[in-house]
This record gives sequence, structure tokens and C-alpha cells, in this order.
Amino acid sequence: MNTPFELERIDFFTCVGGIPPHAHETSRYETAEEAVDAYLEGEIDPGVESYSNAIRRVCPLSLVTWRRKEVTSEWLAKAAEHAVARALESFEEDFSDGASALAAIRRRFPDEESAADTVRASSLAVAAALDDLLSDVEVTRCEQVGPPMVLDAAACEAMMRKHKPEWFIREGGVVR
Repeated sequence: MNTPFELERIDFFTCVGGIPPHAHETSRYETAEEAVDAYLEGEIDPGVESYSNAIRRVCPLSLVTWRRKEVTSEWLAKAAEHAVARALESFEEDFSDGASALAAIRRRFPDEESAADTVRASSLAVAAALDDLLSDVEVTRCEQVGPPMVLDAAACEAMMRKHKPEWFIREGGVVR
């Protein structure tokens, strides 16, 4: 299918009725055709009406595109800084009589620059450990890519005639 999203990295598609989408669809499909197919399957009773008529009845549809969020180096650095800061706070609460762990680090490294470098080095080490720890974890949270693409009845039917031609064939092999 040719869409305006060909240059974007798309991981999933959803399809919902209306413009803008009236419902929040959480099922995600790997192709636009699968998303539209799944939506139509829930809306059409083939024993009552033809697929063509049903498509005209339910359209327009909104095709929403998604990509998995990325664990960036910025996120890892921020998480690592937070972890180091929390570890220092926890150390002070659990093992100190109120003296600052950071103050102890500063006593160990008399100049401010060296103390800051030590904390930064710790954060970098934690970031590397987090990167390794999370490298095989599947990211499941997604973000929407661009605005929904609206499918009118003609575009929707053309897509489904390619994806599900059996929907449009009557008994005896006549295309409807």
C-alpha cells in the first residue's frame, strides 16, 4: 500500500471509525491492510449486507500509525543520574548520622571538579549497566507517527479488494 508514511519508520497500524478517531483502539497490526481488515470484520455482517455497502456505511475510517518508543542515551543518562542521586540519599538515610554522602566524596577529592567527575563517572557506569540490562527487553510503549490518515469509502474498498478479494466474490465467481 502506498501511504504518505512510507518514509517514516512505522511499526504498527490501528484503524478506527470517524475523523478524528472516535474510539481509542489498542490492538496494533503490522500492516495497514490488517488494521482495516480487523476493524471491518467487527463492523460487517456479510450475511446481511455486501462488503461494498458496509464499507460505504462505516467510512470514513482513520488509519493511525505507530512506532515503538526508543530508549535513548539521554533517557539512560537521566535514569542513571537519578539512580546515583537516590543511592547517595539512601546511603545517608541508612548508614549515616546525617552527614552527606556527597560531602564525604568531596572530602575524598578535595577539589570540586574531581568530586563532580567521580559522581559523573558513577552515573556513566550505571548508564552503561542499564543499557546492557535493558538491551534485550522489548519496548511495548508506542508513540503516534503523524496525524491519522483518513480513508474514504473508495480508498478503503480499493485496499480491501487487493487484501481480501474473496470478500467481493459472489457464489459462481462473480466479482461484486
